[in-house]
Amino acid sequence: MEELHAAALAYYSNGSPELQRLAWSFFQSMDTNNDGRISSSEFYEFLQQSGYSWIVNDPSFFMKLDRNRDGGLDFYEVLTFYYIVKTRNILCQGS
Repeated sequence: MEELHAAALAYYSNGSPELQRLAWSFFQSMDTNNDGRISSSEFYEFLQQSGYSWIVNDPSFFMKLDRNRDGGLDFYEVLTFYYIVKTRNILCQGS
């Protein structure tokens, strides 16, 4: 997952202003209570409502995205998921 995070950060940092705006909008669409972080319930609700549930078959996926283990996802942690969605990067078991 660390390699995906690094790739996602490079994808965002080197992306166009439009790509960066879309990534921020993606994050905001998950943050239904506008607290600046994504809870697991916000994340899984977003997956169901947006049709992305097919991507995540691993119930611990949220925890894998939560790099600092604080129980929520910040923008940069969600950016990894955004990168996976946009590039259709395959997650390996044990990542």
